[in-house]
Amino acid sequence: MVLAAPFNVRIIRSTAGPLYVPVTSQTTILEIKRKVFEDGAIPPNNQRLVWEGKNLGDDDATLESYGITTEVDIYVEFI
Repeated sequence: MVLAAPFNVRIIRSTAGPLYVPVTSQTTILEIKRKVFEDGAIPPNNQRLVWEGKNLGDDDATLESYGITTEVDIYVEFI
């Protein structure tokens, strides 16, 4: 089994400064939402993650399934 290489994604939030989250290409969207929750107390079901204008709406999807395999900026919107 080949391990996915770690990298950081920068979470851009309107309510605070950026949050750097260590991930791999196999990290799920829900795992990222949980990290945002731990840092800012916004529940995962009240978050929408957006990358390059695309809604990362499937909580079970991996970053790789959205084509994210290197450091990127992901925007979080609170809904």
